[in-house]
Amino acid sequence: MNGISRSCGRNLRKNELTINIAGAGAVGSYLACRLEQAGRPVRLISCFRGAGEVASISREGFLVHESPPDAEAAAIESESVRIRPQVFSIGEEIPGCDVLILCVKSHQIGEVMPRLRFEFRAALTLVNGYGFQDTLKAACGNRPVWIGSVHISVRRRNPNHVFHFGGDRIQYAALDRGGSADGGLRERLDSTLTGTGIRTTLKRDVKKMMFKKLLINSVLNPLTAIWRIPKGELLMTEARRAEVERLIGEALLVFGREGMDWDRDYARKLIEATIVNTPASSTSMAEDIRFGRGTEIDEINGALLRLAAGHGLELPGHREIVRRIRDLEAGRSPG
Repeated sequence: MNGISRSCGRNLRKNELTINIAGAGAVGSYLACRLEQAGRPVRLISCFRGAGEVASISREGFLVHESPPDAEAAAIESESVRIRPQVFSIGEEIPGCDVLILCVKSHQIGEVMPRLRFEFRAALTLVNGYGFQDTLKAACGNRPVWIGSVHISVRRRNPNHVFHFGGDRIQYAALDRGGSADGGLRERLDSTLTGTGIRTTLKRDVKKMMFKKLLINSVLNPLTAIWRIPKGELLMTEARRAEVERLIGEALLVFGREGMDWDRDYARKLIEATIVNTPASSTSMAEDIRFGRGTEIDEINGALLRLAAGHGLELPGHREIVRRIRDLEAGRSPG
């Protein structure tokens, strides 16, 4: 695949779905590359990156590697392809689209949405956390909205390298099952994504899907960041397994009060399946700590604590996890 290159700026075919992706991080950049490579109309919008980086992407595109970022150099180069999606900076005048895909952090939704200067007919969010639903719904008005869960291991190394090393699946569900009709947009979005090799699954219960992702993220993300280990090492010692079990147990208390009565074996299997599928990969929170960025601890474990407080529950394990991640964000030892 090495040396293959695509450029943008072609004429649209009749009834072709147009997609704008807000957020040029790892997931957003990878999806833009997959869509562009498949010849689908896509625009990537950088929301928080500097003009120099956007110019570099516009000029050189991305070099997409089918290997982890720490692989041997020869392996990285042998499995790479250069792809040049259209890229814009937020606030620019950008053509409208059928579907907006949001790939920002959940706490950024309220800041990003008013700055998107284009029309869209429906939105798909691919963000972590819980509790952003009202902000998202207010920003999208009466448009159809889907909330997605990404099962893709991908990392971006600035400014022009994207590393994909596992998974190609997106699950999603309607935020409001009784909401606006989508006029066939969901089926067209399904067809467009599957045409790039990304598998999609429509879920009926958005809350259950979000809680499953919240459970996985509230355990894997902070522990890989605190211990500085890949997912595959989370269960390698008795002490680590005990910490995982404590966080699972506390989360299940909250989910039970929310109408999700899962047993511990079911929850444990969700965690173990994620570890088995991508054992060598880190998590987005571990990457954020590594590169000195703010994390989504408030939107993940913090969200769990807020749900617990609404039911009069205390979660000492998750509260301690939040404190330790905040210490890492501040450059202190997590204790």
